[in-house]
Amino acid sequence: MKSIMFKTKIFHEGKMYLLVSDVTKLMEISEKAFCKKYSDKIVEIPGCRKCIAETDFNLLISDDKELFKKMGMLEVTKVETLRSEIASIISFQLLKFMMAKEYLNMMKIKTGCKSEQQYVEKYEIPKEFDEALQRFMNSHHDNSYYKSMINYLKNKECFDLDKIRELGLDIQYLSSITSDGSMTLEVFVVGKGIFYSVLEDDEGEQWNEIHIDEMGNIKLPYFSYYSDRVEERIINLSHTEVDRDFSRYNTVENIQWCIQNLNMKGIEDYEFDVLGYHSDAIDLRIHTDLLVKMIVPDAIDTIFTDQIIDLEKLVWITDVSDMRVFA
Repeated sequence: MKSIMFKTKIFHEGKMYLLVSDVTKLMEISEKAFCKKYSDKIVEIPGCRKCIAETDFNLLISDDKELFKKMGMLEVTKVETLRSEIASIISFQLLKFMMAKEYLNMMKIKTGCKSEQQYVEKYEIPKEFDEALQRFMNSHHDNSYYKSMINYLKNKECFDLDKIRELGLDIQYLSSITSDGSMTLEVFVVGKGIFYSVLEDDEGEQWNEIHIDEMGNIKLPYFSYYSDRVEERIINLSHTEVDRDFSRYNTVENIQWCIQNLNMKGIEDYEFDVLGYHSDAIDLRIHTDLLVKMIVPDAIDTIFTDQIIDLEKLVWITDVSDMRVFA
């Protein structure tokens, strides 16, 4: 199905906005009714009529399956400015004068400049500006892990989804998008009593070797390398401890159920994950952002959805090819 594209986007005070008139056409609702229902999300931008933040719009469509299906994907836009990059370079110059006096004095003499200040302004800053421009043009969130995980799931030599489904199991996704455009993807194999996290790794669970033994149990080989040994074992996914059929619910509902019904353990290294649970048939870690989102939904602007998100190609709004950038 072809995705719907917004032709107009407004960048205002560090945020991306959509015109309410465009949004209401998509949602097939009157602008008056939309503004009444979502009055707390409407922003008046001078010269642009009524608008809604792109992140707020994503929250609306992620809660509406039909609208999400119609859209085809969430709206994800990233805007970076070269001026902010240059400002950080300028702010660093004072520290350079404090920490590298001998070097600057040497280069002053070598280049025939009258002072360290003149050397920095004539040679150092222009060079750093050019390097900043190249970094700016070449770097962006490519979300390589997200793409890599999708490729892993499509590679039958690593993860044969058809084989997994033949065993009566299925997979579920949990995508997250932060306000700066970075994305993560979590995948779970699900079934009756089974809710098991999938990691893209040569070590660990060997999903390509999943099978049923002579007793009818679903077996999952596991191995991991250590400095002094190799750990090999067989995980019995049929060794379930709950009656819940996780495939009948979405990912977030399943995570919520696990929090409420299982003896989740706190993770000591909680920079990213804060709670976890591990058994033969259930294996998950709960990301800090997701836990906060469940408790206080408006506290963070990370979007979560149980869909795979198509990644748009990077688009440069300002074309600087064949142009002199710095005065």
